Amino acid sequence: QHQVRARGQALGLLETAMELSKAYELLLKYGAKSAYDYIDKRGRDKSNTLVHRSDPVSVELVDLIRSMSSNGAHHSPKLDRLTSILKQHFRDATADTRVIIFTSYRESVKDIVQALREVPAGEDTACKIKVAEFVGQGDTGATGKKRAPGATSR
Repeated sequence: QHQVRARGQALGLLETAMELSKAYELLLKYGAKSAYDYIDKRGRDKSNTLVHRSDPVSVELVDLIRSMSSNGAHHSPKLDRLTSILKQHFRDATADTRVIIFTSYRESVKDIVQALREVPAGEDTACKIKVAEFVGQGDTGATGKKRAPGATSR
């Protein structure tokens, strides 16, 4: 019985470590807001071990990321670079140019849309960036049999 309890505790700690790793990855790639949203969502699940309310380190971690998120640190350096690249592109390109941005993290779409809507139409931008959000189906896309007749897959 001791081994069963120890195994359960070990698995719980490993699950927490994996979730912290995911939050860390989101913080680095997508910024504080994405990391906080992930932690907050996981923290609402009563069975979740990510945020231990009684653990001072967990509480401090969540408070710090929440503070970063609410103080405007929701934009990651990658998002700042994206807006810079797009401003340059639209300044140098013809008026009929278009850009499509792909992201592997569905929740980051909102941050990308918000950041691009905040780009002012200035002298250095040939046209105001018009943003349209499209979220694909991910893994639930049409298979070959369900695809429209004549559509091919490559």
